[in-house]
Amino acid sequence: MEGNSWERLIRTERNGQSAIVGIEGENHDSSLSSDDGGIGAREERVRCVLSELRHLASIRSQCETALRQLPSRSNERERMRNRVLHIDSTLNLVMVVVEALDDCEPGLGSIFQLSYIDNLTCERIGALLGVSKRTVIRRRNHIVALIASDDDLYSIIVGDAA
Repeated sequence: MEGNSWERLIRTERNGQSAIVGIEGENHDSSLSSDDGGIGAREERVRCVLSELRHLASIRSQCETALRQLPSRSNERERMRNRVLHIDSTLNLVMVVVEALDDCEPGLGSIFQLSYIDNLTCERIGALLGVSKRTVIRRRNHIVALIASDDDLYSIIVGDAA
């Protein structure tokens, strides 16, 4: 579970996940026609995001299991606890961003619906969604989120701070 585990390829299996992701229609046919207004590409980007979130849910579950088995006062336990807190820190922001992207790209949220995912964080969410290096997302003339990138590590800033 060291650094490289965060860089693993996106997995598509659905067994044993601690997150539940709702996907409307369950239609994964990628042979959509090119005149579909880019819906096929958006569908694929969202599928990648959801797969990455499911993978992070699995990592979080492994961290929590390890945390329970470590001695109460140890550096390893503190490191694992910080990792769980890091994973928990920004999923709500990710969901806000996906929701707001539906306003910018109509159809995104109607194809895939996030029913529930436990609190997670997802680096590269901007890259997976295909947004530019610096994207401001607005809803009703209010800035909802700012996605900024520095060397392909995306930061998502939501609310007044944005």
